Amino acid sequence: MPELTDDLVPEVADEIVPEVIMDLTEVLLRQVHPIHYPNGVLSSGAFRPGPEHNLMLSTHRNRIGAAESYRRWTEELGYESVGTWGVTVGEADELDLPALADEVLPEVPDDHASVNFAVCETDSQVKRKAKELRKHAVNRTQIYSPGGDAA
Repeated sequence: MPELTDDLVPEVADEIVPEVIMDLTEVLLRQVHPIHYPNGVLSSGAFRPGPEHNLMLSTHRNRIGAAESYRRWTEELGYESVGTWGVTVGEADELDLPALADEVLPEVPDDHASVNFAVCETDSQVKRKAKELRKHAVNRTQIYSPGGDAA
């Protein structure tokens, strides 16, 4: 696991710092927007943080379950999702991407975690690591489908 320096762990007022998730077996739940599932194929874009997210890939902690993650994302937040896929903290760790329990930060929902891509020095590194996370998610298969097809 990379050593977390001040530039890799976001800080906010009052020095609230999210903890690194140490359970390498924990599955982080990722909701996938339809644009990242063309023709029923999961794209690596689903695992690449957008520029508006400061290189932090948004996920839910596994303790809430994949169906609840989907419900919160679509019903509470009003976003679109074709379903839930997952990657483990260990899979992210193998790519030197720390998983952070950022639910302690103000205005961050309970049971939220982020995979921190700030360790990447270039956009091509971000893309390569997103492709690797996608491979892990595909190998695991879809965890929850709103149609009930997934495990």
